[in-house]
Amino acid sequence: MQSYGQPELPEPISMGSYLGMSLLGMVPVIGLVFLLVWALDSPGRPNRRNFARGFLAARVIAWAVFFVLTFVLFLIMAVASPAFYY
Repeated sequence: MQSYGQPELPEPISMGSYLGMSLLGMVPVIGLVFLLVWALDSPGRPNRRNFARGFLAARVIAWAVFFVLTFVLFLIMAVASPAFYY
């Protein structure tokens, strides 16, 4: 029952739903599509939308760290290799 003057609170997401969304988000292509749909879903459930946005942000940060570390390690290997001195 909704009283006047107070907004209706969104239905909470269960622990099983969070687990399912996490597992689905880890699937390479399909998970990315689902996360983008959920993250851009304006009238949808705000808990799911915020979860998807956070999951995508964590994925972008992880990829950025991966590429930076790979580049740094590649440079270290290139400089430290014996072929560099010849």
